[in-house]
Parts: sequence; C-alpha cells; structure tokens
Amino acid sequence: TREGVTGGEIADLANFSIILNDNCYFYASSPDGWQRLWKVFAVKRSTSSAFSVKIAKSFFQLTRETNIQLFVRIGGSQTRPLAVSLGKSVVARKWLDMVGDNKGPGWWKLPDGAPSGIADIMSFAVWNNSHSTTFQFYFAGPVSRDGFFAGADLYIDTNRITKKGKGKCLKGLNCFISEDAYWEYCLRISTRSAMLIKGSRIWKIPVRIDSSKRIVTVTLLRKFFDADAEKCKFVLMTYLADKDANVVDVLAEKDSTHPGGGKPEYKSPNVLDIIAPSAVEQKKILSSYLKKRGVQIPSLP
Repeated sequence: TREGVTGGEIADLANFSIILNDNCYFYASSPDGWQRLWKVFAVKRSTSSAFSVKIAKSFFQLTRETNIQLFVRIGGSQTRPLAVSLGKSVVARKWLDMVGDNKGPGWWKLPDGAPSGIADIMSFAVWNNSHSTTFQFYFAGPVSRDGFFAGADLYIDTNRITKKGKGKCLKGLNCFISEDAYWEYCLRISTRSAMLIKGSRIWKIPVRIDSSKRIVTVTLLRKFFDADAEKCKFVLMTYLADKDANVVDVLAEKDSTHPGGGKPEYKSPNVLDIIAPSAVEQKKILSSYLKKRGVQIPSLP
C-alpha cells in the first residue's frame, strides 16, 4: 500500500510499518488495509533525540533488497527514503500473525483463568541446513500455565500436487486442509514433546521452549524429514489441549476448561488461531461451518 498507517502518502509500496510513539506497534499491509500485529518489545531511547528498536528475527528480517522509508510527522509530514545494506539471515521463510485473534472466527471465548495470549500464534519461521530442518513458533502468551496448555498442528505438503496426500486434520479439530495443500507430514506440538506423523509412522521429537514459555523450537533431522522446507506448503492451526496433548473441544458455553461460542452440533472447528492475511479472512475461513460444510484451512499465504 502507498497510504501511511496514520494517513498521508508514502513514496513506494510498503509491506510493513512500525509506528514509534509512546506505544510502538508493528503493522502489516493486507487487502483489508493495515493490520496491527503486535507491540514492539524493545525500544531504547538513548537520548531525547535518539532511539533504537529491536525485533526478533522470527518476526522480521532485512536483506540487501529491503528499502526503508522514514515517515516523520511533526506538525506537517514528509517522507525520506533511507538506504539499507544488511546480510541475509539464516531464516528461509517466515510468516507473521496479529495478536489477539485467538478467538477462532472471532467469537470463541477462552475459559476463565486461561493465560492471556495462550495459543495466539505471532510468527512461524522455518530454515534448513545440511543435516536438519528447524521450525520455530512464537506465541503471544505462554504455551502452558495454571493447568492450561496450548497445542499446534503443522501440516506439511511436500509434493505440492492438488488432492494428493491427506485432506483431513487430526482427530478432534473438526476441519480439513485445502485441496491444494493435502499433507504428507503432520508435526503436532505440545508442551512436552512433538509428534511427527507420516502415514502410519509416528516419531516422538523433543521440543525446546524458552524461559518465557512463548517460543517453541523443533528441529527435525534428515532421517525423519528429508524434504526441502523452502519448497513445501504449510497449514498451521492452534488450539487448547489437555495435559495429554488431546484437543479440547470448543463448547456452546465456556466452562472451567473448555472455550465457548461454538456449535458442536454443526461440527464447529476446535481451532483458536491460524495465520491468515487479515482478521476478516480468518473469520471467513473459520466460520464456514455455519453453512453446514466442513471448514477448510488454506496453506500459509
């Protein structure tokens, strides 16, 4: 888009924007306009006229082709392009998602006492090296606290052939994969470990969770996963899980352990969050059960 988040026109098309004031937020452009994703975590003001911003590479990376424009608003406004020359990061592919959309189609309600930001995916990144593939999931809140647990399923389409592979999600989710991304592998993430599923074979894979309990990293050795992740399609969804990593149903009315707002008789999806281009698109995807047809989750944009 050429329109600034707070108004005004910028010189070239922009994909992302950081608004720096007392509350610093990161935005991404979408067909529905600018979408606020999350608050920038580390803004350091060294003097009254100088500051620095730190953003984790899982969220945002710059390369030699990146162009930055600085939009300064002091009474009036003006635009000034800045040159950038930075080395390429190790992260091969990444996706971002807005904060606060862990409500399914928009009206799921978490149980009372559930931690803020649980199962609210903020970013997903993947990278390869010669002997393994690494997947990293960054959540807005902890993946476990006070008896609540977040789960995530990553469905991986390695052949990219329409309708070749499996189209149904794992038990309990009440949804399907879009026809152009039928899966060969599923990586199911829990707070204790991960399961890599291929056909009838299941491997238990260790997970690394950082001290904040928000960043989950899984590394798959080539003997388990030998596909080129840069060429795969991915479908990602999150949900509440029990202590044994089973999907928790979304009921009509929330209770002490179950989210509410669903219509189990319509087989509403037990999904809290997906990565979609906008909140409007997520609502459209996850509310299709109201038309009494199975919810199909598309591959990551």
